[in-house]
Amino acid sequence: MAKYYLTLNTTQKIMNDVIWTYGTYEHCKPNDLESIDNFCMDFDSARELKGYLSAVAIRRYQEGIITEFQNFNNELKIRYRYNKEIKSLSYGIPYTKDRKYFDYEYLRETIQSLKNDSDFLLGLFNHFGGSSNQSFNPKKASLDKFFYNSLSLKNRGEYDKSELFFAIDDFIRVQIFEYEKGQGYKVDKEGRLIYKWRQLHDLAMYVRHYQENKDKAKEEITDLEEIKLILRGKIPGQLDLFDK
Repeated sequence: MAKYYLTLNTTQKIMNDVIWTYGTYEHCKPNDLESIDNFCMDFDSARELKGYLSAVAIRRYQEGIITEFQNFNNELKIRYRYNKEIKSLSYGIPYTKDRKYFDYEYLRETIQSLKNDSDFLLGLFNHFGGSSNQSFNPKKASLDKFFYNSLSLKNRGEYDKSELFFAIDDFIRVQIFEYEKGQGYKVDKEGRLIYKWRQLHDLAMYVRHYQENKDKAKEEITDLEEIKLILRGKIPGQLDLFDK
Protein backbone atom coordinates (compact mmCIF):
# COMPACT_ATOMS: atom_id res chain seq x y z
CA MET A 1 0.00 0.00 0.00
CA ALA A 2 1.33 3.42 -0.95
CA LYS A 3 2.40 5.85 1.75
CA TYR A 4 1.22 9.43 1.34
CA TYR A 5 2.84 12.61 2.66
CA LEU A 6 1.57 16.15 3.09
CA THR A 7 4.59 18.17 1.96
CA LEU A 8 5.68 21.77 1.52
CA ASN A 9 8.72 21.09 -0.63
CA THR A 10 9.14 21.06 -4.39
CA THR A 11 12.23 18.87 -4.53
CA GLN A 12 12.46 15.14 -5.11
CA LYS A 13 13.01 14.57 -1.40
CA ILE A 14 9.95 13.71 0.64
CA MET A 15 10.01 15.25 4.10
CA ASN A 16 8.64 12.50 6.27
CA ASP A 17 7.20 14.93 8.79
CA VAL A 18 4.03 14.29 10.75
CA ILE A 19 3.32 17.79 12.07
CA TRP A 20 -0.17 17.50 10.65
CA THR A 21 -0.92 14.71 13.15
CA TYR A 22 0.21 16.80 16.12
CA GLY A 23 -2.10 17.91 18.91
CA THR A 24 -5.78 17.59 18.04
CA TYR A 25 -4.95 15.41 15.04
CA GLU A 26 -3.10 12.65 16.86
CA HIS A 27 -5.92 10.26 15.94
CA CYS A 28 -4.93 10.51 12.25
CA LYS A 29 -3.05 7.64 10.68
CA PRO A 30 0.40 8.67 9.40
CA ASN A 31 0.84 8.32 5.64
CA ASP A 32 -2.86 7.51 5.16
CA LEU A 33 -4.52 9.44 2.33
CA GLU A 34 -7.99 9.41 3.90
CA SER A 35 -6.56 10.91 7.11
CA ILE A 36 -4.64 13.56 5.16
CA ASP A 37 -7.73 14.49 3.12
CA ASN A 38 -9.97 14.75 6.19
CA PHE A 39 -7.33 16.79 7.99
CA CYS A 40 -6.97 19.25 5.09
CA MET A 41 -10.75 19.55 4.70
CA ASP A 42 -10.91 21.01 8.21
CA PHE A 43 -9.35 24.18 6.75
CA ASP A 44 -10.86 26.75 4.42
CA SER A 45 -7.74 27.49 2.40
CA ALA A 46 -4.05 26.80 1.92
CA ARG A 47 -3.29 29.98 3.85
CA GLU A 48 -5.29 28.79 6.86
CA LEU A 49 -3.73 25.32 6.72
CA LYS A 50 -0.22 26.76 6.47
CA GLY A 51 -0.99 29.02 9.43
CA TYR A 52 -1.86 25.99 11.53
CA LEU A 53 1.18 24.04 10.36
CA SER A 54 3.53 26.94 11.03
CA ALA A 55 2.08 27.39 14.54
CA VAL A 56 2.68 23.71 15.24
CA ALA A 57 6.21 23.96 13.84
CA ILE A 58 6.99 26.89 16.16
CA ARG A 59 5.68 24.93 19.12
CA ARG A 60 7.74 21.88 18.21
CA TYR A 61 10.81 24.06 17.75
CA GLN A 62 10.31 25.59 21.19
CA GLU A 63 9.96 22.11 22.67
CA GLY A 64 13.18 21.04 20.98
CA ILE A 65 11.46 18.41 18.81
CA ILE A 66 12.71 20.01 15.57
CA THR A 67 15.80 22.15 14.95
CA GLU A 68 14.77 24.00 11.78
CA PHE A 69 11.69 25.35 10.05
CA GLN A 70 10.25 24.28 6.73
CA ASN A 71 9.67 26.90 4.03
CA PHE A 72 5.98 27.68 4.37
CA ASN A 73 6.09 29.74 1.17
CA ASN A 74 6.27 26.53 -0.85
CA GLU A 75 3.17 24.96 -2.35
CA LEU A 76 1.39 22.32 -0.32
CA LYS A 77 1.20 18.96 -2.07
CA ILE A 78 0.16 15.42 -1.28
CA ARG A 79 2.94 13.18 -2.52
CA TYR A 80 3.73 9.47 -2.63
CA ARG A 81 6.31 7.00 -3.88
CA TYR A 82 5.63 4.99 -7.03
CA ASN A 83 8.23 2.69 -8.61
CA LYS A 84 11.00 4.51 -6.70
CA GLU A 85 9.77 7.85 -8.05
CA ILE A 86 8.13 10.62 -6.05
CA LYS A 87 4.84 11.80 -7.52
CA SER A 88 2.20 14.36 -6.56
CA LEU A 89 -1.54 13.83 -6.61
CA SER A 90 -3.29 15.84 -9.30
CA TYR A 91 -5.66 18.80 -8.84
CA GLY A 92 -4.32 20.10 -5.55
CA ILE A 93 -5.43 19.60 -1.97
CA PRO A 94 -9.07 19.40 -0.79
CA TYR A 95 -10.31 22.08 1.59
CA THR A 96 -13.61 22.63 3.41
CA LYS A 97 -15.53 23.65 0.29
CA ASP A 98 -14.43 20.45 -1.44
CA ARG A 99 -15.74 18.05 1.20
CA LYS A 100 -19.07 17.75 -0.63
CA TYR A 101 -17.31 16.07 -3.57
CA PHE A 102 -16.26 13.23 -1.26
CA ASP A 103 -19.91 12.49 -0.51
CA TYR A 104 -21.13 9.71 -2.78
CA GLU A 105 -24.59 11.16 -3.44
CA TYR A 106 -23.30 14.66 -4.19
CA LEU A 107 -20.52 13.32 -6.41
CA ARG A 108 -22.98 11.10 -8.25
CA GLU A 109 -25.46 13.94 -8.83
CA THR A 110 -22.72 16.26 -10.04
CA ILE A 111 -21.39 13.73 -12.53
CA GLN A 112 -24.91 12.94 -13.74
CA SER A 113 -25.56 16.68 -14.22
CA LEU A 114 -22.55 16.78 -16.56
CA LYS A 115 -23.44 13.72 -18.62
CA ASN A 116 -24.47 15.86 -21.62
CA ASP A 117 -21.08 17.59 -21.61
CA SER A 118 -19.03 15.62 -24.17
CA ASP A 119 -15.77 17.25 -23.04
CA PHE A 120 -16.42 16.10 -19.49
CA LEU A 121 -17.32 12.56 -20.58
CA LEU A 122 -14.24 12.31 -22.76
CA GLY A 123 -12.03 13.51 -19.93
CA LEU A 124 -13.71 11.10 -17.53
CA PHE A 125 -13.11 8.19 -19.89
CA ASN A 126 -9.50 9.19 -20.61
CA HIS A 127 -8.68 9.62 -16.93
CA PHE A 128 -10.55 6.67 -15.46
CA GLY A 129 -11.77 4.39 -18.25
CA GLY A 130 -8.90 1.96 -17.86
CA SER A 131 -7.72 2.87 -14.39
CA SER A 132 -9.61 0.39 -12.24
CA ASN A 133 -7.34 -2.14 -10.56
CA GLN A 134 -10.33 -4.46 -10.18
CA SER A 135 -10.41 -5.86 -13.70
CA PHE A 136 -12.25 -8.93 -12.39
CA ASN A 137 -15.32 -6.79 -11.78
CA PRO A 138 -17.57 -8.11 -14.58
CA LYS A 139 -18.98 -4.63 -15.25
CA LYS A 140 -15.58 -3.04 -15.86
CA ALA A 141 -14.95 -4.11 -19.49
CA SER A 142 -18.57 -3.59 -20.55
CA LEU A 143 -18.57 -0.10 -19.02
CA ASP A 144 -15.37 0.88 -20.83
CA LYS A 145 -16.89 -0.33 -24.10
CA PHE A 146 -20.18 1.45 -23.43
CA PHE A 147 -18.49 4.77 -22.65
CA TYR A 148 -16.38 4.51 -25.79
CA ASN A 149 -19.43 3.77 -27.94
CA SER A 150 -21.49 6.50 -26.22
CA LEU A 151 -18.83 9.09 -26.97
CA SER A 152 -18.71 8.01 -30.61
CA LEU A 153 -22.50 8.18 -30.92
CA LYS A 154 -22.65 11.48 -29.05
CA ASN A 155 -20.46 13.10 -31.68
CA ARG A 156 -23.13 12.11 -34.22
CA GLY A 157 -25.97 13.23 -31.97
CA GLU A 158 -27.26 9.70 -31.37
CA TYR A 159 -27.14 8.03 -27.98
CA ASP A 160 -29.46 6.59 -25.40
CA LYS A 161 -29.68 9.02 -22.47
CA SER A 162 -31.30 6.51 -20.12
CA GLU A 163 -28.60 3.92 -20.80
CA LEU A 164 -25.92 6.54 -20.26
CA PHE A 165 -27.51 7.49 -16.91
CA PHE A 166 -27.32 3.92 -15.59
CA ALA A 167 -23.87 3.37 -17.10
CA ILE A 168 -22.53 6.42 -15.26
CA ASP A 169 -24.00 5.13 -11.99
CA ASP A 170 -22.30 1.78 -12.56
CA PHE A 171 -19.07 3.51 -13.52
CA ILE A 172 -18.96 5.49 -10.26
CA ARG A 173 -19.59 2.40 -8.15
CA VAL A 174 -16.94 0.39 -10.00
CA GLN A 175 -14.49 3.25 -9.62
CA ILE A 176 -14.80 4.10 -5.92
CA PHE A 177 -16.13 1.04 -4.06
CA GLU A 178 -14.28 -2.09 -3.00
CA TYR A 179 -15.27 -5.18 -4.98
CA GLU A 180 -14.53 -8.82 -4.21
CA LYS A 181 -14.57 -11.40 -6.96
CA GLY A 182 -17.53 -13.73 -6.62
CA GLN A 183 -18.92 -11.75 -3.66
CA GLY A 184 -19.84 -8.36 -5.09
CA TYR A 185 -19.29 -4.97 -3.48
CA LYS A 186 -17.79 -5.15 0.02
CA VAL A 187 -19.57 -3.61 3.01
CA ASP A 188 -18.51 -2.74 6.56
CA LYS A 189 -20.14 -3.94 9.80
CA GLU A 190 -22.87 -1.33 9.41
CA GLY A 191 -23.65 -2.51 5.90
CA ARG A 192 -22.12 0.55 4.20
CA LEU A 193 -20.15 0.21 0.99
CA ILE A 194 -16.39 0.46 1.53
CA TYR A 195 -14.55 3.16 -0.39
CA LYS A 196 -11.33 2.74 -2.35
CA TRP A 197 -10.11 6.04 -0.97
CA ARG A 198 -7.41 6.82 -3.54
CA GLN A 199 -9.89 6.29 -6.37
CA LEU A 200 -12.52 8.37 -4.55
CA HIS A 201 -9.95 11.15 -4.03
CA ASP A 202 -8.92 11.16 -7.70
CA LEU A 203 -12.50 11.18 -9.00
CA ALA A 204 -13.72 13.78 -6.49
CA MET A 205 -10.83 16.14 -7.21
CA TYR A 206 -11.12 15.68 -10.97
CA VAL A 207 -14.85 16.54 -10.90
CA ARG A 208 -14.24 19.51 -8.58
CA HIS A 209 -11.46 20.79 -10.87
CA TYR A 210 -13.63 20.46 -13.99
CA GLN A 211 -16.67 22.05 -12.34
CA GLU A 212 -14.67 25.00 -11.00
CA ASN A 213 -13.05 25.64 -14.38
CA LYS A 214 -16.44 25.45 -16.09
CA ASP A 215 -18.00 27.88 -13.60
CA LYS A 216 -15.02 30.22 -13.95
CA ALA A 217 -15.32 30.17 -17.74
CA LYS A 218 -19.03 31.05 -17.47
CA GLU A 219 -18.23 33.97 -15.17
CA GLU A 220 -15.56 35.25 -17.57
CA ILE A 221 -18.01 35.07 -20.49
CA THR A 222 -20.66 36.90 -18.45
CA ASP A 223 -18.15 39.59 -17.45
CA LEU A 224 -17.04 39.96 -21.06
CA GLU A 225 -20.61 40.32 -22.30
CA GLU A 226 -21.31 42.96 -19.65
CA ILE A 227 -18.20 44.89 -20.70
CA LYS A 228 -19.35 44.76 -24.33
CA LEU A 229 -22.78 46.03 -23.35
CA ILE A 230 -21.26 48.88 -21.35
CA LEU A 231 -19.02 49.85 -24.24
CA ARG A 232 -22.00 49.81 -26.58
CA GLY A 233 -24.12 51.82 -24.14
CA LYS A 234 -26.75 49.11 -23.86
CA ILE A 235 -26.96 49.07 -20.07
CA PRO A 236 -29.44 51.61 -18.65
CA GLY A 237 -27.66 54.55 -17.10
CA GLN A 238 -24.42 53.90 -18.98
CA LEU A 239 -23.07 56.35 -21.55
CA ASP A 240 -22.52 55.09 -25.07
CA LEU A 241 -18.79 55.54 -25.57
CA PHE A 242 -19.30 55.37 -29.29
CA ASP A 243 -21.63 58.39 -29.38
CA LYS A 244 -20.07 61.50 -30.89
